[in-house]
Amino acid sequence: MKSNILITSNFSSDTGCAWKFFFRLFNHISNSLQERGVGICLSFARVVEPVTILDEQIPFQVFTFDPLNLSMKGAINLLGNIRRLGITHCYLTDYGSWHWLYPLMRLCGVKRIIMHSHVSVAAPYPPPPEKGIKKILKTMLNNSKLFSADSVYVCSEFVKDRLVRKACCPEGKITVITHGIDIDRFLCTENDRRERKKVVIFTVARATRHKGIHVLIEAARTLRDKYHLTDFIVEYGGDGPDMEEFRRLVEAYNLGGHFVFLGALDDTKEKTCNADIVVVPSIWGDAYPLSVIEAMSAGKPVIATDVGGIPEEIGNQECGVLIKPGDSDALAEQLFIMISDASRRARIGENARKRAEKLFTEKRFYDQVVSNLKKDLELNRS
Repeated sequence: MKSNILITSNFSSDTGCAWKFFFRLFNHISNSLQERGVGICLSFARVVEPVTILDEQIPFQVFTFDPLNLSMKGAINLLGNIRRLGITHCYLTDYGSWHWLYPLMRLCGVKRIIMHSHVSVAAPYPPPPEKGIKKILKTMLNNSKLFSADSVYVCSEFVKDRLVRKACCPEGKITVITHGIDIDRFLCTENDRRERKKVVIFTVARATRHKGIHVLIEAARTLRDKYHLTDFIVEYGGDGPDMEEFRRLVEAYNLGGHFVFLGALDDTKEKTCNADIVVVPSIWGDAYPLSVIEAMSAGKPVIATDVGGIPEEIGNQECGVLIKPGDSDALAEQLFIMISDASRRARIGENARKRAEKLFTEKRFYDQVVSNLKKDLELNRS
């Protein structure tokens, strides 16, 4: 009997820049599994036709399923599509290590379930382990064949640690597969840098407070008022619900000459390469942000917070600078040091690129995902 795999996402099929990373991954998985005779099915929280994330030669089925707004009707629709399309395997994005839907999916014909987690959380550091009755119940569910995923992939040790501590997922089920990108696309040339008299500080993130943009605005004020720097500019790419708050803060501090709002960016390469310093000021548990990998691939010195999976990306102080989250004074101090020392910027940037070449390549990432999928979905037996 032919195997058909469902590849799910909890976002729209026309979602922008940040999610194209997942679309490229889905395309590579689909290419690799189709070569083994596996049929491809896709689900999105919202389907916007035409769906063009896969190569043209890959036939696929698509339907709508929104796991973040799960209703009885949505669950019935999912199970109906599993039966209708003969889905035998599932590769799920950011579900739980266990879920009440899993036994129903298995009853409808699903043999193997893989969950791949890239979830960021509010807490910037690892939580205390679960205790008492919650730990007992979660452990039972995670050890149940019916209710739990067969294998769990995570993008960082931070995510793994949280799943073990809070979800009580057995370590033996979890495989860490860190992100990878096309690092050579971020190779910068002298032509990428515009002639200017000011040091350019670049940051890109969704406009929400947990990304720490307000902390960077505070740090920019400190650079001007405490360190008396005027030859710098912060370029911020992003949009989101807290954008107006950030604009008001810049206006209140009279930082218009030092802080530029770029809006949402379809591609971050140009602005990353044009920067002298990249800042990632997140104040929550960022799982493994691509902005860090992109900056390091571009050979840029990164100043980032020591939250979530970011320390795993940076590695050591020779490849980037880590500060505590929410500390605008510490951020301003490190920016001042970096702005004042061009040779330090160059040295850290060079080390960052070397680390990217070793750890962050797209090929390594795709090969790890696909080889683990073939093994865990038991597709190597044919």
